[in-house]
Amino acid sequence: MTEEPNTETEEEKKPRRRLTDPVEDEATHYEWGASAAKQWRTCKGSVAFIEQKKLAGVIPADNESEYAKEGTQAHEYVDKVLKGEMEMKDIPSDFLEHLEGYLDLTGELAGSHGKNCMVLTEHRIPYFYNQSKFGTVDYSVVSEELVSILDLKYGVGEKVTAKENDQLMIYALSAMYYFMRRYSYRFTPETKVHIYIYQPRYRDFDGLPEVWETTYQELLDYGQDIADDYKASKKAKAGELTPSYDACRFCDARRICHVRAGSLFEGIPDEFNPLKSEIKIESMKAVEITDEIRTCVAAKGKEIAKFFEELNEDSLTLIEQGKKINGLKTIDGGKGNRKWGSNEADADKLLRKLPAEHRYQPKKLITPAQAEKVLKKIDVPLDKQSTRFINRWNELIQQTDGAPKLALESDPRPARMAAVNSFDEEVAEDDCF
Repeated sequence: MTEEPNTETEEEKKPRRRLTDPVEDEATHYEWGASAAKQWRTCKGSVAFIEQKKLAGVIPADNESEYAKEGTQAHEYVDKVLKGEMEMKDIPSDFLEHLEGYLDLTGELAGSHGKNCMVLTEHRIPYFYNQSKFGTVDYSVVSEELVSILDLKYGVGEKVTAKENDQLMIYALSAMYYFMRRYSYRFTPETKVHIYIYQPRYRDFDGLPEVWETTYQELLDYGQDIADDYKASKKAKAGELTPSYDACRFCDARRICHVRAGSLFEGIPDEFNPLKSEIKIESMKAVEITDEIRTCVAAKGKEIAKFFEELNEDSLTLIEQGKKINGLKTIDGGKGNRKWGSNEADADKLLRKLPAEHRYQPKKLITPAQAEKVLKKIDVPLDKQSTRFINRWNELIQQTDGAPKLALESDPRPARMAAVNSFDEEVAEDDCF
């Protein structure tokens, strides 16, 4: 059996419960959990800083967003279906359209491992770096030859990548350690590990999960770095902050962290810094917009805008909770959009004199990505269609090139040819005649 690295701090080297004993309350949140690994691995003092601010009442103890609650609800639906406590058809339609493919994928993964495997859904396992704390793995299929970890990401925003994903590496290692201890599984350094992310609401989602194929040995190497970062973060003080996009993105203190706010304007002259107490218009006229300033704005502009937006949201929440903020107040937001009440049938009767083409919204044809997903679901996937069907499919689909995007020189994608260069080449060719 491959031996796990010794990852526990001295205070954690205490007699452990047997795995069959009752575990901690499932509602307990662990500050050094897998979901926050990007934060505490790269900004070591963030956990201590958050705890300090929560004790001071600056950060609410319960800081779960509506998006997080929506994701929790999606996980509950698939868990109940997989455990036979609920039928797929009973999932609300606005959730089902995104979760059906995930449920299909779980069946495919379970079938790909053969008979000698174990399947777990929404299962709590102890973290490999602290056996007294637990995380929840969305879905796992484990055999001694192959371990598959599947994670459902219900968010709409940025795409989450599977390769070297801190959260899922922690889940995979913790699951393997758990299976070795509890079920006497024997993994070798060459044991294959497949990590999947299914993000159905991402705008470019094509119906397929993202997958990273690695080995147990490679995960062990990453695991040692994770364990070292864990120990360092446990010892770090609240002032040891290293802000970055990954560290700050979901940090509970991101709205009020002064170090983060300062870092966003690093490299931008004081004359352009709105956080400075006084900006003199006269002096700004003499400052040129240099290449360095343009680069700083391109690198940090979105983060700065997001920071201001979140800070305003936080200020509104604090005032509504009774806190006085000098210079600010909240006002009535006016009326929201009108909509029919709970009984749309009565509204339909009321509008019966309107022509049907004006009374109802027109049907909307599903997109090519959605059509491909449906074809796969009814067991006639695109690659099994006739040549005539596929040719017609390709003829009907249009996909325009996206508009040019600004990027840093360090971006690995190739640079576009500058328009001025293209123009010069065309003129040179004309001059030859």
